[in-house]
Amino acid sequence: ISALTEADTATSKWLGQFYAHDQVVLRPINFATSSTATIEAVVDREKVLSSVTIDNLKSRLSNGRYLYGLFHKDIPEDPLVFVHIVL
Repeated sequence: ISALTEADTATSKWLGQFYAHDQVVLRPINFATSSTATIEAVVDREKVLSSVTIDNLKSRLSNGRYLYGLFHKDIPEDPLVFVHIVL
């Protein structure tokens, strides 16, 4: 049990450092400024809508629809999470 407590403490500390506010940044994801790798990561990981393609995503990012990603500074092209916003 002591070893599990130590592992839990160490893991919590590492995750707290990894996701600290100065380690992550919120950025818009779009076809004008985002890399192909970022766009492909969103398409590959989209779970809300099935069968999302790059063309489908492109059509969804218009007319008041936005996509934002939370990126770690050491992994700048791969969003940790992303969210679609419709205004």
